[in-house]
Amino acid sequence: MIHQNLNKIDIYKHSSIIYMRKPNNKIISWITILLIGSILFGVLIFFYKYNIQNIYYARVEKNDEEDDKSYIVLNVDEEFIEMKNRNYLEINNIEYKCHLLSFSNNYFLYNDKKYWEVRYECELPEKLNFNSNILKVKLNYRKTTLFKELKNKVRKGLKNARTKN
Repeated sequence: MIHQNLNKIDIYKHSSIIYMRKPNNKIISWITILLIGSILFGVLIFFYKYNIQNIYYARVEKNDEEDDKSYIVLNVDEEFIEMKNRNYLEINNIEYKCHLLSFSNNYFLYNDKKYWEVRYECELPEKLNFNSNILKVKLNYRKTTLFKELKNKVRKGLKNARTKN
């Protein structure tokens, strides 16, 4: 008689049996690792700030009449326009004082991006100051977070998808 009553007990609906079960430790440890990892990833995306940099290659043009004056000619994109009034340029990882001389009105297209020619007057050391020398110019734009950059990329992608269709 007692044996028949035990067979009729539904172990999934009986609360005392559910309370007596032990949880699997592997599942709890993996869930804990995933929660901690996702929290750290979220903090990294929202709060870690870094500089946006762009690297341009410029050529040196030396004026034959004045030996101490040299000009740097850059082809820059739209992101540079907001930064064009700078008093310095970082050339080969060293900052030099520069003065903006001209900004061309005409642009050319390359890979669906607009580029303008910009001319700076710079005081360069002797080892860099010769005609047709190619220089690496690095510009820091602003500080941003990964979340902001991801959001901007998605917006640009959606905007481009709407205009192409």
